[in-house]
Amino acid sequence: MALTKTTKTAVTPEAAAISANEAAKVALTEIQYEANALRVSADEVSLVKDSIEAAWESGDDSPTPLAHAEAGSAFIKAEALARHAASVATKAEAAIINTDTTLAAIVAPYVASSHPDYGDVRVSFLRPKEMSDPNRPAATVVQSQPVKRGQGGAMSGMCDIVLLRKSFHVGLEAKKIEDAALKDGISLSISSRGVAQVQGDHVVDNLHVIANSAHAAVPVIDITPSPAMAGRFAHNLAANLCSRTRSTTDPAVRCHDRVFESAVAIVEAMNGSIAHIDTDPNGKRFTEAEAKLKWTTPNGRKPQTPLDTHLLRLVAEQDGIFAPGLGVVTEAKLASCGFPNPLGETEATVRVVFASVSR
Repeated sequence: MALTKTTKTAVTPEAAAISANEAAKVALTEIQYEANALRVSADEVSLVKDSIEAAWESGDDSPTPLAHAEAGSAFIKAEALARHAASVATKAEAAIINTDTTLAAIVAPYVASSHPDYGDVRVSFLRPKEMSDPNRPAATVVQSQPVKRGQGGAMSGMCDIVLLRKSFHVGLEAKKIEDAALKDGISLSISSRGVAQVQGDHVVDNLHVIANSAHAAVPVIDITPSPAMAGRFAHNLAANLCSRTRSTTDPAVRCHDRVFESAVAIVEAMNGSIAHIDTDPNGKRFTEAEAKLKWTTPNGRKPQTPLDTHLLRLVAEQDGIFAPGLGVVTEAKLASCGFPNPLGETEATVRVVFASVSR
């Protein structure tokens, strides 16, 4: 008979940690149940003791001192057991580690794209212990705590970029990573956590990342996109358009209500609206919104570049832009752009499609 050779699949440290974590969560549920039951028991015994004292105070001498002593003793015991169970539950809860790597997965591509010579960047909730290739630096984005999620799809939180390298390798540049992320509207503040540590034959660098505002490639948005959110997007478009008319020697752009004013142009966000929302069976949602703008060039000095040209360029740059409450832009076009009316006002409509995930 031919023997069948079986092979064992190696278990990664992350997989082992997740398995242990799930077992710890089950145990924690049982411990918390027991702790709650003991707390209820202690409260019930306390009520017996209190009722005896209340009876005496009302003139009823039928409860005996022995009954009171027994109730008091039982309360001390029940209270001690409840406190101990609560302490055990607290320790069990503290033993459960974070396994969420949502933020780390967002940060990792910017580490890789800003340092292409360093190869793939890993994502984990565990710190790396050794270099897989002794001749090549290895970067891992480590997330040790869950992210904080907003209803509009934005998230914030902290993680670390751990680089294992030889002493002759160059470390990561925080500014490059920040700049790469900012191009996609993700705000990161990255700082070094002390000097590089020598561990055996390699060096360990640690960069601490604070994500002030981040989003997934297709963000999860718990609320239904609204005209107010579209209006906010129109507001940002107007601000961006007006800022493009400002030369380096001009004063800063001024803003009042929904109107932005530079030295050569006044741009107003007239309104924003939701034209259509489609959601597929998998929960992916596409929101079509419109932003209406109006501008004038009231002064004798005109912009060096016409505003409709600026707007066309601005619209072309919207792909991938994140708008809270709406999603990430997948399509943007200038739907209409008129001619100046007798008051010198030009109106334009920008139509944008946003992708998000609803749940």
